[in-house]
Amino acid sequence: MTINFKEIIKPLFQWKQGGERLLENGTNLICRVPHIAPEAWFHIIYPKIEITSLNEIEKELSILLPDDFREFLLTTNGINIFSDSLRIYGKRYSYVREGDNAIQPYDLSMHHSEVKRYFPDKYLVIGSYNWDGSHIVYDLETNQIHRCKRYSSNELNSWANLKTFLIDEIKRLTPLFDENGIEYDEDLPTTP
Repeated sequence: MTINFKEIIKPLFQWKQGGERLLENGTNLICRVPHIAPEAWFHIIYPKIEITSLNEIEKELSILLPDDFREFLLTTNGINIFSDSLRIYGKRYSYVREGDNAIQPYDLSMHHSEVKRYFPDKYLVIGSYNWDGSHIVYDLETNQIHRCKRYSSNELNSWANLKTFLIDEIKRLTPLFDENGIEYDEDLPTTP
């Protein structure tokens, strides 16, 4: 079954009135948030990944990526949304520190490899939350998504699948920010 991830992330574009920039490599920057940093953006949606890069990730991780996560990466090579409150990792191509090439997704292979010792083999770390550093893991046996404590396999939340997770989290985070990407209450956790 094909999942339309473009449709799932479409609500993020409601902040376009705050500015939008399309980088040469296809990365879409949505809504400047100068209250965070002079060059900060509320949402960063990376361009799709190529099949060869997907194969490289699988080789690096020694894991076959689940079909829906592969489909997600073939739509967007990761996302950093709601001022980096939530990020889904992708393939990082550059480690330069300046200019447009510095805007890269968090590296899936690196982040999973750094923390995999804290998780059972059936878990693939695909993202994280900025608020508390909790991990977003993909259960390779059940296709469920779990939020786990930082450096722990203790589950804090669960979703039936990647599609449900993304829909629920975009819907949950949306009312926490105004039309300029400013958080209504900075003391309110951005985690579920």
